[in-house]
Amino acid sequence: MTKQGGWPPTGFGGRLRALRTQAGLSQRQLADQAGCNVFTVAKLERGVQEPAWPLVLVLARALGVTCMAFTLDALPEEASAPSRGPDRPRKQSPSETAVVKKACAGRLPKRK
Repeated sequence: MTKQGGWPPTGFGGRLRALRTQAGLSQRQLADQAGCNVFTVAKLERGVQEPAWPLVLVLARALGVTCMAFTLDALPEEASAPSRGPDRPRKQSPSETAVVKKACAGRLPKRK
């Protein structure tokens, strides 16, 4: 089953939630820092919506991490798993991990 936007679930939401809580931010604080709506952050964390690339970049900047922090192998095992529900992240294959690492190899663009 695909989520809003037509993409299959990736486990991004669980990793976003873990990074946000590690940073000590509320959903509203993260949304304010990233320049998006708090409902967007909530939908991402619940796995209802998968993010577009520009949103991944601004969320990473707001959290003070690189986009690699959103990959499964970048977080400790307990932090990458969501606390409840069927949206548990699946393991990435080595080829998926390589694609993500290649895509994230560049620097984040400067914020205007």
